Amino acid sequence: MSTRARPIVGIGNTEAQQKFMQENKKYLDEWASLRPVIEQVFLNRTIHPPSKETWEKVAHLPDDAPEVRAIEDKYRTDVIVYTLGRIAVDDFSELVILAGNGWGVGALKILRGMYERIVTAAYIAKTPTASRPFGDSFWTHRLKLWNRLNTVDPAIAQRVTPEVVETIKTEGRKAEERKKMSLCNACGQVKTIDAWTPLDLASMAKIAGKSLEDLYAYAYLDPTSHMHATGAGMSARMTHTDDAWLYKLDTTAEAQVALTLGHNLILQNLGIQNEYFALGLEDSIHKRLEAYGPVWDRPEPDDKPAADQLRREAW
Repeated sequence: MSTRARPIVGIGNTEAQQKFMQENKKYLDEWASLRPVIEQVFLNRTIHPPSKETWEKVAHLPDDAPEVRAIEDKYRTDVIVYTLGRIAVDDFSELVILAGNGWGVGALKILRGMYERIVTAAYIAKTPTASRPFGDSFWTHRLKLWNRLNTVDPAIAQRVTPEVVETIKTEGRKAEERKKMSLCNACGQVKTIDAWTPLDLASMAKIAGKSLEDLYAYAYLDPTSHMHATGAGMSARMTHTDDAWLYKLDTTAEAQVALTLGHNLILQNLGIQNEYFALGLEDSIHKRLEAYGPVWDRPEPDDKPAADQLRREAW
């Protein structure tokens, strides 16, 4: 018998892929109708800055005037809402690939980030002033990263232009000061450098809307246990026999949960984009919402999260 390894002709688990396609035929059929709506919402879109005429109307006002800040907030919010929603579409594609290859826990990990991005987009869409600290978080992150890299590799400063270093330090410190001022005035305490908002995600989800709030436990809290080294995450990967603990190889149940919830979230993502940008796609999106229930043999997302019963069955 030859001991030569067979050549690799593809990447993925073909057996799991076949099983996924057989068990999710309704979803795959629905995808043919859902995909064009996603493309309508997200493809070939351009977020334009405020027009020259808009700026001319406030040219006589100081930079910190409410009218000026409102214009800046609107543009910044446009960029954030669209971009986070667009990233969430990629998240969903990654989720489906993992679920389709039997990596259910991996799909749940992607689901968590997808949920966080959609909730954040919905929250900032309703609270445009929150776009300021969110935008500043870019610089606080860059400064924190630079400080850490410079600690472990001091020579890095020689590989970067002085202008880049100065920009990171200056903008990072400015962002830190703005955050401290706003947070202290709002809640009386200074948050850590990583916290761009005093709200936790559950509070943001409540502001974003009940349908997102209802999914917090399923799409964020539970998947978080798999993102980090936790007892809950570890125990979820083990099965107990009469006399031993074994590693759990089959995570197809988790894959189904992730796919169902991801489908739910992508529909909510479309609704957020359509409402905020006034795209006029209500009819197209509503049809896909109506199709959700029959695909999973569950109530529509607006009535009751499909994940509720499915999660209980998976557990």
